[in-house]
Amino acid sequence: MDLRLLKYFYVLAEELHFGKAAKRLYISQPPLSRQIKSFEEELGVKLFNRDKRNVELTIHGQYLREEAQKLFQHIELIKTHLKLLDEGVIGQLRSGYVVSAMHSILPRILLELKNNYHKIDIVLQELNNDAQIKALKDGSIDIGFIRTPLHVDEVSTHPIFVETFSLVLSKNHPLSSSAKVSLRDLADEPFIGFCHTCALPVRNMIMGICNKEGFLPNIVHQTNQINTIIRLVEANFGYSILPSSVKEAYKLNVNFYELADYPERTEISLAYNPKRINPISKRVIDFVLHKYHQADTLLQK
Repeated sequence: MDLRLLKYFYVLAEELHFGKAAKRLYISQPPLSRQIKSFEEELGVKLFNRDKRNVELTIHGQYLREEAQKLFQHIELIKTHLKLLDEGVIGQLRSGYVVSAMHSILPRILLELKNNYHKIDIVLQELNNDAQIKALKDGSIDIGFIRTPLHVDEVSTHPIFVETFSLVLSKNHPLSSSAKVSLRDLADEPFIGFCHTCALPVRNMIMGICNKEGFLPNIVHQTNQINTIIRLVEANFGYSILPSSVKEAYKLNVNFYELADYPERTEISLAYNPKRINPISKRVIDFVLHKYHQADTLLQK
């Protein structure tokens, strides 16, 4: 069906007057009459009853007018959506995140995005740093929330949340009754930490904190899951050092001792591939960086 002919029909169906319809369509009346006749022949039905005085819709014409109205309204909706897609106002955003981001800054960001851009559908995937870097490079996610400092080719990172580390002890540990605990007192005790293949920037800073106290931790368990570390500490298998925001996520039988006197800080950063930015990811990146870039710290709360 020719949309141009359908438009001619629809305007005539609204006006029920060839002269007025022709004027709206910026054509003369005879060509309009020929186009309507051609349209009726194409469809095999009569759309109008007409004489020298009146133009009326047939039952077929009434049905087609209603359906044409729906179609033209939908076409306008498509045009509007295309414009909004181009402006980054509607659509889907695929985001990766490390689990500790969900314990700190990410829920707040998601809520603000929902309030400001409720037509953007955000699909979340929990991925470690390496998996997010790979996904950003191959385009399977649009943005990520990763642990930094970290320098990777093809990926831009911007810190949005900075925090201290905290010592984590089971409440059943002999030192847990103390108001303050020295790391030196734990030098020979079992340590539970991140494995070599994940959270490398965080792991290196934790090792640096221990080195400042003159010892290397006695690592007895390694994992890539914060929940596992906390559970092992709770069960008194050893102690650990974790980002301080983890305290807000786990209400378990453990005590946290903030290591604020140490200069080491870990960051949650917004990460993206500059070569793969689309209108939606650009809008979200601009929004997040405007509000949070290097502005939020745990110590300022």
